[in-house]
Amino acid sequence: MRQGMLVLCFTLSLMVSPAYSQGTKDQEPAEFELQVATNKYDVAAGKTFSIVTPKGERVELLLRRKEVLQFAGHGTSFNYDAAMKVSVTKEWGVVTITVDGTTSPMVIIQLHSGEISPEEARDALLQGLREEFKSRGAEFLEGSGKTATRQFRGMEREGQYLEFILGGERTRVEVFAFRKGNTVMSIMLQRFNSDAELANKYFSLITTSLQ
Repeated sequence: MRQGMLVLCFTLSLMVSPAYSQGTKDQEPAEFELQVATNKYDVAAGKTFSIVTPKGERVELLLRRKEVLQFAGHGTSFNYDAAMKVSVTKEWGVVTITVDGTTSPMVIIQLHSGEISPEEARDALLQGLREEFKSRGAEFLEGSGKTATRQFRGMEREGQYLEFILGGERTRVEVFAFRKGNTVMSIMLQRFNSDAELANKYFSLITTSLQ
């Protein structure tokens, strides 16, 4: 089980790469269709539009996307920024929830149902990450392996962090693990230093709401 956990973590942790899109649009395309009685209206998020009610009244409306979404499943829940995407996999008895941004910030939450302690989960993940990144030419910086602290739903928890330079990017990875009922939860937070401000916003939203 632990071997499978590490293999899965390595694959996901190396998926961090900035994503960019280019192009111009003359007009925002309609994303939704709203039907009121028999009338249909093309609607784009963030754009004001008017509808006519069955009584003949004209009403102005604005459809907005939520800035914060919630994930709930597999015995856990948390809030996350709408700019991020969530995916779930299960392998070797470990549920892995990946919350990925369009730039470098990424959060991986793993739920271990087998007999493994938080310390074992944390240490195995740290060792595996260190070996994997080192094999790819990472230069580990002074302080790697020392204590990192974060608030998880009002409780300060201690973990460890790795900091290294790889591909010209200075990267920080924090790893935490603790028991949640009959489950051990391990959490990895990863980001480039250049995205530190955005990452802290994303990470805090998840960690302070995590249940």
